[in-house]
Amino acid sequence: MSGEISLLVPSSFDSERVRAAFSTRDGGVSRPPFDSLNLSAREDDRGAVAENLLRFCRALELGRCPPVVQRQVHGRGLTWVGGDDDSEPGEVSLGDGDGLLTRQPRMPLAVQVADCVPVLLWDPHGGVVAAVHAGWRGTAEAIVRHALEAMGERAGTDPALVRAALGPSIGGCCYAVGPEVIEALERVAPADDVRIPAEDGIQRVDLRRVNRAQLLEAGVPGDSIEDVGGCTCCDHRFFSYRREGPRTGRLMGAIELR
Repeated sequence: MSGEISLLVPSSFDSERVRAAFSTRDGGVSRPPFDSLNLSAREDDRGAVAENLLRFCRALELGRCPPVVQRQVHGRGLTWVGGDDDSEPGEVSLGDGDGLLTRQPRMPLAVQVADCVPVLLWDPHGGVVAAVHAGWRGTAEAIVRHALEAMGERAGTDPALVRAALGPSIGGCCYAVGPEVIEALERVAPADDVRIPAEDGIQRVDLRRVNRAQLLEAGVPGDSIEDVGGCTCCDHRFFSYRREGPRTGRLMGAIELR
């Protein structure tokens, strides 16, 4: 898994105005089972993770390193970071949450995942970006819809002008769930977007499809929603909690206004 760093970059995002990408596990220095571009220091060697973060930030040409992250709690909590102009933001103090938003240029925001959906949002007109962590619980609480509402309240964002990117996450091919998950998701998305026909009798869910449905319902045009990722569970380019258990690394989705 070592070698050159490999990023998945949304093609619909203007790189002169915004930096955005999702990491893979390639190009870092962490040892197994965190090999190699692990971007979370929860159990890995902190020096290795610091080097990995530096490589990620350099590859994406971010204005500061590391990006701003929160302690994610699988909810719908959102936090605004920095000011509303290009002044110095000062010290960033964050609580728990699963979504970060900013109008501050060169203030990179990031979410960490190992099966959940990383969602990056950009309003080119209002000059605001968001990084959202959407596991099944956050998806069941419609966190992407709440992020769009927060962007509208603070920056006047029109969802019809928003661009969205859905990153690598566990896919409908691998994400077997129980009836409680199905019921929770069907309260916030059409059943056809939640239920995947199962020939083997096992019910599976595609969380990216459910989040896409929520974005569409909120008014984001379909051709402005880009799905750039594969399945983290069956594609070994990615870390996966479902495949590898708790001792695995974390991917990152990051976005920054230029």
